[in-house]
Amino acid sequence: MLTVGIYGFNITKVTHFSFGTMFPTCKSISEIIKKMKSRDELHLTAFLELDINDANECRDILFHLTAILSFIEQRPVSFGYSLRKHES
Repeated sequence: MLTVGIYGFNITKVTHFSFGTMFPTCKSISEIIKKMKSRDELHLTAFLELDINDANECRDILFHLTAILSFIEQRPVSFGYSLRKHES
C-alpha cells in the first residue's frame, strides 16, 4: 500500500475509489475554505492510500489524478512523496 499527501484539493469526506481511498486532514468546511483562500500556497488537505502494488500503475494514477483534481479546483493540486512506515 502506498500513501501520499494531497495538497490543494478541497475535500471534507472520506472518499473510496476502485484504486484506493482519500482521507481529508480535517472535516471542517470553514477550516478548508480558510486554507484554500491562499492562491500562492498549497496546504496539505488529504491523504490518498493506494491499494495497488505496481509502481508504474501508481505513478500513472497519480499523474492522471493530479490533472483531474487540478481541473476540478481550477488551481494547482499536487501530490507529495509517499509516506514512510513511521509516518502517519
